[in-house]
Amino acid sequence: MARAETFAFDIARRRRRAARACIAAVALTLLLSTLAFIFSAAARPAKQDAGLVSILWAIILASGLGAIFFRRAQLSPRRIQHLADTGGRERVLRALERTTVAVAVASGAIALAGFIIVSITGEPFDMLRAALISLAVTLSNYPRLRAWQWVEEIAAKVNHVVAKG
Repeated sequence: MARAETFAFDIARRRRRAARACIAAVALTLLLSTLAFIFSAAARPAKQDAGLVSILWAIILASGLGAIFFRRAQLSPRRIQHLADTGGRERVLRALERTTVAVAVASGAIALAGFIIVSITGEPFDMLRAALISLAVTLSNYPRLRAWQWVEEIAAKVNHVVAKG
């Protein structure tokens, strides 16, 4: 019983850590959005580089879609089963936490790229667009308790079969 309680504590601890990363990404996005609207009114944009702005928008789009696909690939049922087979529950939880944190970092990078675009163009609504993409990535990645419990159930079934066999 002590082992189950320890594992439940580990799930809660890792989920809290992943949730903090997502909350930090949201806070960064909101902070940069606020700063973009404040400073864009006072600052005059320098000579605009349309090529750089286009590249940054392509990076934002690719990062947003890539983060969602990355999460889906890392947390697919087949991969979760493989992780549980080879490393047990701990490895599954570690992969779940690392994936969530990595996608939260990508979300923060999207917000930062939006802020850079605003500093180039002086248009604060560019930051709003980037912020919406960043928030969509973060919210799709937020560590929901039900999803983490589902992953734990898969790991427990695999570990139970391995222990019996």
